[in-house]
Amino acid sequence: MPDLATWVQCFSVYTAVVISQFPERAQGLMAYMAEIAKASVKYKWPSWVIYDQKYRMEAAETQKADWSKIEPSIYAQCFHGMEIAMTGWCVHCYSIDHISDSCMFKPKKRTQAPSPSPSSSKYQQLDQLQQPICKKYNNFNGKCSFGASCRYRHWCSNCKKPGHYKAICSQPAVLQPSQ
Repeated sequence: MPDLATWVQCFSVYTAVVISQFPERAQGLMAYMAEIAKASVKYKWPSWVIYDQKYRMEAAETQKADWSKIEPSIYAQCFHGMEIAMTGWCVHCYSIDHISDSCMFKPKKRTQAPSPSPSSSKYQQLDQLQQPICKKYNNFNGKCSFGASCRYRHWCSNCKKPGHYKAICSQPAVLQPSQ
């Protein structure tokens, strides 16, 4: 049974070989290693190992050079419905060095807002469209621990529309304007 330490040793050798020829790939490979480390903490074995194997097989077939992004279809296949590996990680920032109650990113308690007046509805609609899209909803297959009380929109981060999450989106990605 491979453990994360063994995997990191092997992947580090692979990374060293690849970046000796293609130094521009270093950042993407390090991002991939971080994603695997996160998955190994979050999900029970062997789901993260299967994800890694499927990802590498697809990367080899497609000659993928940028490994910095997760592959949503493979991610959903390997992790959808999987048990969480441990409860000692923070649901707010995904760190394993503290629990959710002591997280500095823990959302503040919300107070009930007064009912909107009809004259302010246009401003509220505009405000809602400027509200960020929930990363948890998209990265965890439509599951957000805050549910309806989440301060972020439960919309697809790929096509920017409500009703579904990124892993099951069939629309082309909406590109963000450069800043």
